[in-house]
Amino acid sequence: MNTTEFLIMALVVVLILGLLAIYARRRRSDQLKSKFGPEYDRAVEDTGGAAKAEHALSEREKRVKGYDLKPLSAEDWRRFQDEWNRVQGLFVDDPTDATSQADDTLNRLMTARGYPDEPFEQRLEDLSVEHAEAVQGYRAAHEVAAKRARGEASTEDMRQAMIGYRGIFDQLAGKPPEAAKAPEPVAPEPVAPEPVAAEPVAAEPVTAAPKAAEPANSDQTS
Repeated sequence: MNTTEFLIMALVVVLILGLLAIYARRRRSDQLKSKFGPEYDRAVEDTGGAAKAEHALSEREKRVKGYDLKPLSAEDWRRFQDEWNRVQGLFVDDPTDATSQADDTLNRLMTARGYPDEPFEQRLEDLSVEHAEAVQGYRAAHEVAAKRARGEASTEDMRQAMIGYRGIFDQLAGKPPEAAKAPEPVAPEPVAPEPVAAEPVAAEPVTAAPKAAEPANSDQTS
């Protein structure tokens, strides 16, 4: 192989490697956009570019992968469902207290699942790795909580906040474990009806047919 052929081959290899790198990067970008949804766009806006945003999102994934996340036990699942139902019922009489307690309930739920107790922004980032859509409502609910603290939140604001809290609550709590499910009702086995004895039927009396009259004797009449 002469020098020219060697250079041509080297250029071809470099070109192929470059194309593969571009393909891999585009594929990774598509994966992150699909996984994080609106959170991807927010990251681009916050960091000032797609490359920095994708690096930040990848770091989130690595961080959360190191957590010891676990599903709720059947007992914890029932406990949190009861607590949420109580908080939701409180909204009718006291929306302010209900939204405050909803936020506290979510914090405890995250701890029970294995998320570390960190400032809100990091908790939001951590949740976005597996629950990117739901964190949009959670972020909005947190903003309402800030307005509520300043006395600026309306009842409708707090109602929307409860909807946002409920969305992330449902995803964090997950489906009920098998042990938490109410047992399905067992249909009773069909029972064969007892045979009904036929009532005796009285026999109708048999009436003897009348005898035919004997013909008169012709000898006696003559």
